[in-house]
Amino acid sequence: MQNANRNEWVDYAKGFGIVLVVYGHISRGLYNSGIISDTKWFHFIDSLIYSFHMPLFFFLSGLFLMKSLQVRGLPYFIFNKVDTILYPYLIWSVIQGLTEFLLSKYTNGNVRLSDVFALLWHPRAQFWFLYSLFLNFILISLILSLKEKLKINTTIVIAFSFLFAIFIYLAFSNILDTNPLNYIVHNSVFILSGIVFSYYRLDIKIQNNIVFFATGFIVPFIFQAIYIYENVMGYKFSVLALAFSLIGTGVIVALCIAFSKLDKAFIKNLLCFLGRYSMPIYLMHVLVGSGVRIFMSKILGVYNVGIHLFLGIFLGILMPILFYKFFKKMNINLFSLSGVFSLENLFSRKRSSI
Repeated sequence: MQNANRNEWVDYAKGFGIVLVVYGHISRGLYNSGIISDTKWFHFIDSLIYSFHMPLFFFLSGLFLMKSLQVRGLPYFIFNKVDTILYPYLIWSVIQGLTEFLLSKYTNGNVRLSDVFALLWHPRAQFWFLYSLFLNFILISLILSLKEKLKINTTIVIAFSFLFAIFIYLAFSNILDTNPLNYIVHNSVFILSGIVFSYYRLDIKIQNNIVFFATGFIVPFIFQAIYIYENVMGYKFSVLALAFSLIGTGVIVALCIAFSKLDKAFIKNLLCFLGRYSMPIYLMHVLVGSGVRIFMSKILGVYNVGIHLFLGIFLGILMPILFYKFFKKMNINLFSLSGVFSLENLFSRKRSSI
């Protein structure tokens, strides 16, 4: 498979995943506001999506970790993750947190200033993903770099790390969500699954046997959906939850690789477009969606679920893209550190001048 095509299917998967993320947060906001009724179908769709959509993003994030580390080296790899993950995490945690604090009487939660500035040990809202991603990237990159110094076989290190990640996922199943360790032990396995997938070039194997692999994931995914429908919210950090996360991720990956073999189509272009803007959408969609819900219900008095879902999802995707383009045009860096402000560039220039 060409490298460009490989990146293309990853964009498809990101596009698919970000739509699920936006739907999940919009629908939960409507549910917590009492606009969506407490029905079995709501819990079924919610549970099915949440069984795999964030593991999917951790998996996709792990695909290029080893290559990035090899190209940059450990110090610059870490600087790059500060620029692209830690920086937007800090900026948007404060922006969204302060907005929720100021508008707390109109929203679903009672946000305190202490909650906003506890971001170093207790991430807020959707930003837990970036918090977890940064911690796991640093830890895994240190392990892989140590492997190089000790000259240990790469296959052994990857296999051991993946198996150990499965072990800690299950062994720490009861750890509290407020414990920072939770963000490592329950998500490293998915990043490492992406590393395994990339290292063994499983994308090529899937592309060459797409019907076999797609069927191999779709069939168990159907049973997964049936189980969740009958046992909504009936699992957490268990063998079953881990299996569901990997099966759901596998379904999306197989389907997106299948898309990459098709001729140009609207759905491909749309998913690719959304995938490329998945970061600004992820950072801003909760603010936009909450604003839409408050405006529609508190000011216009509209409580129709269909209208709320459509506008919340549509604007929750569109507005972050427009804001991103506007901020970029104005040279306002709210989504990553770049240019003279980039830590990676700064230390690279200092190193070159020595």
